[in-house]
Amino acid sequence: MKNVNELLQRAIILTCLSDRCAQEKNVIGGIPRSLTERNQQCVAICNWMERLGYIDNCTEAEKIVFRKKVEKKSDVEVMQMQIDYECIEPILWSLGLIDKLSNYNDFVITDFHPVLMFGRNHSLKELSSKCKLVSQDEFIKKREEAMLVYWRCIEAHSDVIKEKGLDI
Repeated sequence: MKNVNELLQRAIILTCLSDRCAQEKNVIGGIPRSLTERNQQCVAICNWMERLGYIDNCTEAEKIVFRKKVEKKSDVEVMQMQIDYECIEPILWSLGLIDKLSNYNDFVITDFHPVLMFGRNHSLKELSSKCKLVSQDEFIKKREEAMLVYWRCIEAHSDVIKEKGLDI
């Protein structure tokens, strides 16, 4: 099992990845954004992650996405990586940072930036001090729900692969 800091880092990376994927869209949060603005935001996300060392814990595919410039035509593959954000709830729940998981049939729309203390004064040490891992019994009870969330992500990725006519 991973330790608290590893789980927190994964949740932070997933949140940043979701933010980065959102930059592929022209309209973010109902507000039209220019290509320049979206690229500036991508650079800010990547710089923040590098400054705090989170980029080192990303997968190679994630590193490529974080460092990739936004183009006029949206990159569908980057946008599809946002589905990985669905895995954040089981992670935050296991850390005791949220009380319950969303309904399996609903996508995660909750903004977890405040929970993860995003911002200028972000501190992994302070954040980890707020965590209380759930008991093994609680974890085992929720394992099936967490696995279903994980499979929903896998299924979404495979749907994209099938749409593109690629082999799995």
